[in-house]
Amino acid sequence: MGSAWSKTDEGLDAQTAGVSAANIMPNPSQVIENVDNSVDTLVGELLGAPEDQFKLGAKIGRASFGEWRRGSRVKSGEEVVIKLEYIPNESQAAQHLEVEVECFRRLTKEADNYFGTPSENIIHLIDFGLAKEFIDQKTKDHIPVKKNKALVGPPRYMSRWTHLGYEQSRRDDLEAIGYVIMYFRKNGDLPWSGLPESSAQKKRDLIGEFKRSISIETLCYGYPEEFADYLRAIRCLDFEEKPNYSNLKKPFIELFQKNEYNDDGLYDWQHLFSQQYIN
Repeated sequence: MGSAWSKTDEGLDAQTAGVSAANIMPNPSQVIENVDNSVDTLVGELLGAPEDQFKLGAKIGRASFGEWRRGSRVKSGEEVVIKLEYIPNESQAAQHLEVEVECFRRLTKEADNYFGTPSENIIHLIDFGLAKEFIDQKTKDHIPVKKNKALVGPPRYMSRWTHLGYEQSRRDDLEAIGYVIMYFRKNGDLPWSGLPESSAQKKRDLIGEFKRSISIETLCYGYPEEFADYLRAIRCLDFEEKPNYSNLKKPFIELFQKNEYNDDGLYDWQHLFSQQYIN
């Protein structure tokens, strides 16, 4: 594995995140320094906190995903986590398995100054501690579907198949992302939020039953039709099927254009925070 720490560039007054790991494979777009025969030291952007009350406890990754540790910003003490960029290809295909609101972060302004990248206009998916490959590296075949698997991921966002104990694949991550987007748009609410909590197991089962019984039309009531179309497309995917990502994104791009939104690269929370600051 290795160790993780934060550092401050005194010349730029910017805090970054570093990871020292032995024989790891990530290929981040950040600075790589202090390389010897056994240890690579990587420097990456330091991420800010989520846009609401949620906080993410750092989790330890493995192999190609490096290591994650909790840190804090130099000036404010705000909790942060370390991010190592990794883009899987056909030979190193991986799925996230733990998609949730807390996994989406934006960069800090300090990282913007240090790396010259937009600090608030890029959303990163983090926390690959439970990620796994869906392509067998020896046979190059897709992993087989299995039943009676232990549940992985937060019940609020996990797919219907995951609730039933099936092995997860790309379709499950995409269904979870759909629930996350709906959660954001509903200001932190989903139809199965606030169900009775007699026990963790019973709550998971109850949420799973809710997801299987509710129709897409009812679930997406009040949302643009594109949300329902997205879920229909995801739920039609077979276990091993490669999703058509371009087709999944296209309706949302067209919805954006149809509403004549201004593509200024800003997110709603930036406008809200700016207004709160002014007031």
